[in-house]
Amino acid sequence: MRITVRLDAKCEVVPSPYAVLWLDCPSPTWRREGHLGLDLPEWGTLDLEPRGTLICNPHDNNPRLALEELCIGEPARTDEMVCGVAQWLGSVELPPISGHWQLLQSKL
Repeated sequence: MRITVRLDAKCEVVPSPYAVLWLDCPSPTWRREGHLGLDLPEWGTLDLEPRGTLICNPHDNNPRLALEELCIGEPARTDEMVCGVAQWLGSVELPPISGHWQLLQSKL
């Protein structure tokens, strides 16, 4: 499934940080398709939790983004155009920041 993540903060370099991610639920991994202003690796792992999904680093599994209410195992929450709260969990460049995610495509 393809999602966009947009942060509500404006930073000096990028007025509206965003990322486009493809979530591969069976593996469970993700890959970055596009981004601006978010320090994300090219791919990583998914941590599926009862209250949402964590976007994690590939090698140390540290979470970078929390996608609240994105419950991949629930079909009602994976219909196209569903959205929810995103929490950027911080990096060297940006402190923790709130934003939102939106599901663009649930299947190929």
